[in-house]
Amino acid sequence: MKANLMRVNPKLTVVRDQSLRLLTAGVAGPALLWAGYKYPGTPAARAALVALGAALIYTNFGAFQATREPDVASE
Repeated sequence: MKANLMRVNPKLTVVRDQSLRLLTAGVAGPALLWAGYKYPGTPAARAALVALGAALIYTNFGAFQATREPDVASE
């Protein structure tokens, strides 16, 4: 057996990170929004779930777009 079973190709880390950001913004965020909508708990708990879902969508999609778009200031 090899000592290092998982190697990360440095050229693919950006793709992996972008995939994770997009998956989080597209699946985890909306799932938390839906959970907050359907949660039978207190309004504060429901609002916390909805806020967490919205924050996940906003931050991860923003990071996805920032990495995807070229930096205009460096050109």
